[in-house]
Amino acid sequence: MIINDFTKIILKIKRLFSFLINSKHKKQNFISLVILVGGTLLAVLFWGVGFSDNFAQDQKIEQEDQTIEIPVSVVKISSKEANFALLEKTVVFSSQNSSGARADFSGRIEKIYFKVGDNVVQNQVLAVLGGTEDINGLKKSLEIAQEGFQIAQKNVEQTEKLAKESLEIAKNTRKLAEIQLEAAKKNGDKKAIEIAKRNLENAKDIEDQTEKSAQLQINSAKVQAYQAENAFIQVQTSYNKLTIRAPFAGTIISQNFKEGDYISVGSLLAEIVGRQKMEAKIYFSPEQLEGIVRDQEVKIYSKEGKEFSGKIVAFSKVALEQSGRIEARIETSDLPLELANQNLKVKIKLTLFSSNDHFFVPLEALSVGQQKNEVFVLEGKIAYRREVKIGRLIGDRIEITEGIKEGEEVVVKNSQALSEGSKVRIED
Repeated sequence: MIINDFTKIILKIKRLFSFLINSKHKKQNFISLVILVGGTLLAVLFWGVGFSDNFAQDQKIEQEDQTIEIPVSVVKISSKEANFALLEKTVVFSSQNSSGARADFSGRIEKIYFKVGDNVVQNQVLAVLGGTEDINGLKKSLEIAQEGFQIAQKNVEQTEKLAKESLEIAKNTRKLAEIQLEAAKKNGDKKAIEIAKRNLENAKDIEDQTEKSAQLQINSAKVQAYQAENAFIQVQTSYNKLTIRAPFAGTIISQNFKEGDYISVGSLLAEIVGRQKMEAKIYFSPEQLEGIVRDQEVKIYSKEGKEFSGKIVAFSKVALEQSGRIEARIETSDLPLELANQNLKVKIKLTLFSSNDHFFVPLEALSVGQQKNEVFVLEGKIAYRREVKIGRLIGDRIEITEGIKEGEEVVVKNSQALSEGSKVRIED
């Protein structure tokens, strides 16, 4: 730009110089000509110095731009490793009312395992019933059912072992018949060949029959084991009613029965003040639900930033008709009662899996424009713009459907400070 301006000025001076030389009033213009020549020399001298300084400064800035390394963090594109997205939602928790420990079966209390003031956990055994003929009979039935189930399991293992051995023998017999047939063919004895062929056919039939018979025996043994297991579970369920357990975690504040007392179905053995259990409903899109499992841990945050823990305990099987979202339930025993019925933030870690051509990257890596979306991709230590096509937004991750490929490094942190061809320094 400096050179262009200088050239324009020189051309204008040249035209003016020609005009003065060719003018009819040469004497009158002599002084003007001298002034013009002197002024031109001064201008050239001044402009040359300024141009030299500006050019040197431009060169210096360009060199500095080429040596500055911008600190960035990157993510390496891979379809083999799972990505994790962080999903934030606002929910309201409400408390769950609980009672005490009650008997599911009538009987005499044989043993008590607590005292008033004890802290107990959920499902902890508080008492065991016994002493009546029904209870004793149930205990005996449980022992018999358990023994029958164990015998049935061993029978399955033994049957599978014998079936495998029988099938191995049949296969070896068939292989031997094949060898004999090959030997007969080499000798050229037609009669021996016919006998060997028949032996091979018989061996194949025996192998097929052995395999079918073995499978039938294994299936039969498994059916017997399944029936024995069901019988054991049924008796065990009834027997478990002989134990009285804590329905939730808390502190025992009263005891209504002692050892040797008779307790009837539904009677309250002990009253428990629990650490308040609370629940909240939360809604997920089908895409978000793909990255969540039951009993997954969630983090709960109060307005002051204090952290509590909970877990996802249930999902609806049907999506809501209007929104298409799926309802789930979060449960926590960690939340103070005073935080009930307040808007609380929860954070959930989602597991996302990329494919060979679709990849998930942090949302901050994407530069969103009116006409195109871009990311910066590294080639060595140089960052280059790359136009990409985007898909689903899940949590804090965006799906890239076109524009990047396996193994490339995409800039995440500090991408807004980059321009085409910027040098970078990768930081953890």
